Amino acid sequence: MKKKLAIIGRGTAGAQSALHFNAWAKDQFEVEWYFDNSIPPASVGEGATLPLPRNLMHTQGWTYRELDRLGGTLKTGIFKKNWGKNGEEFYHDFFPPETSIHFQAHMLHKYALDELEGKMPMHDTFVGNSSDIDADFVLDCSGTPKELGIPYMESDHIPVNTARVWQCPWDGPTFNYTLAIAGKFGWIFGIPLTNRCSIGYIYNKDFATPEQIEEDVQQVFDEYNLTPGPDGNYIEFKSYWRRKNFKGRTGYNGNASFFLEPLEATSTATMDLCQRKMFDWVTGALDEDTVNRDYLTFMQQTETMIMMHYLAEPKFKTDFWMYANDRARKMFDLAKDDLLLGLKLGQALEQMGSKKFIPDGLPAFSTWSAQSFAVHIQGLGIEQQIRDYIGAN
Repeated sequence: MKKKLAIIGRGTAGAQSALHFNAWAKDQFEVEWYFDNSIPPASVGEGATLPLPRNLMHTQGWTYRELDRLGGTLKTGIFKKNWGKNGEEFYHDFFPPETSIHFQAHMLHKYALDELEGKMPMHDTFVGNSSDIDADFVLDCSGTPKELGIPYMESDHIPVNTARVWQCPWDGPTFNYTLAIAGKFGWIFGIPLTNRCSIGYIYNKDFATPEQIEEDVQQVFDEYNLTPGPDGNYIEFKSYWRRKNFKGRTGYNGNASFFLEPLEATSTATMDLCQRKMFDWVTGALDEDTVNRDYLTFMQQTETMIMMHYLAEPKFKTDFWMYANDRARKMFDLAKDDLLLGLKLGQALEQMGSKKFIPDGLPAFSTWSAQSFAVHIQGLGIEQQIRDYIGAN
């Protein structure tokens, strides 16, 4: 008799996990999906990295011709402007032939519903607690917890905690990459979608007022000829992850598991890691200690990768940037014993300035290769800080 695996949650993590486990675990498990359609998924406009389109292709035979089903656009990389003391701009490109996507979370949910119709039991019902589910294993993707408490660790370093988001209607996208533009009080993302451009100012509410944010973002609206619509909101957040993501019969994914600020768009890749580790755990390929250790390593690496941006000497001499830079320096002081990080940075220094894709022969550090580190060391203008950090001549 097959064991039962239940997935809880309607958002990006729930939809992605339902597609994943239907494709790879249905021969070993009865997979069921629980979600409450009265609770809409958070959908400000999402940017993915490479795992999401790969997974859609491997599980559903999805192609880029189906982007309209996700309200999405192609993503060729991330354009970064105003980072570093002179405010140089640079691109964190995806190397051909690989390309990612921007998408709308509510449309990904609908896509998953349509694809899985008749292939697994789906229950439109509210689940207050995963312990209420009759299943051998549960993957909880139920969203942000009401309070973090003991099961979670908060980042000691990430300097931002608030987002102000605007939706700007347009006739169609005018660029095919994510924007990441440093401003006076934080940084501004831009997500091009089919019917709108999502603009968000990521900042620390202790260092800026809403009025200052509204004034500073106007530069982006003007440069990209965008007019914000009436809809928009403020979102306060914490950056966190679980101390133990897989325990007993339950694993966690999405905001029930983690949230880190959206610089480098790491969320969908982290969701992919969580669902893969869940699969390894429930099938017995890896034990509980190993999957939790792999999860924690990935989260710590992702935090380090994000904080590398704040090592740069900032263009804007504001209290926020001084605070963020100080946090980044303290974090890298604590990371000096990370052997893989040191090796990656050493290889990145050797690759700087090369326009060729150079395989580095090491495991990825979070979602970055040595090539990605090289792009950022050069683009952020932090070569000397990195040489000092690893003791390179």
